[in-house]
Amino acid sequence: MTPLHYYVTHWPFPNSNICFVATSPVLSVLQRYDNVLRSIVSSVVNIHLNSEDPSWTQATLPVDMGGLGIHSAVSIAPSAFLTSSNASTDLVRAILPSSLVSLPVPEIEEALGVWSQDRKV
Repeated sequence: MTPLHYYVTHWPFPNSNICFVATSPVLSVLQRYDNVLRSIVSSVVNIHLNSEDPSWTQATLPVDMGGLGIHSAVSIAPSAFLTSSNASTDLVRAILPSSLVSLPVPEIEEALGVWSQDRKV
């Protein structure tokens, strides 16, 4: 069992997985997280699912729309990360020296680029 698999299956507060997403700008890690989550759901429902499978797409829909309410970390990560970054901006400015505050943060720029691309589709 990988550490990521253990985290997904043993985390005591499933809704707080959003914390993991909001603080993880690295999409490759989130893709692995999604793959582990899809594998677990596949095992539970005893159906092989892949990322392009319409059954998986339906599973990611909200419950009131006929899905299982499973959120894809990759799809919500840019919004969650940008929201978290924006919410902590004042605190970061208060803590860091002014010489560091003005430096660009590549992770924010990357998340903003991904978020912008997702909105164009």
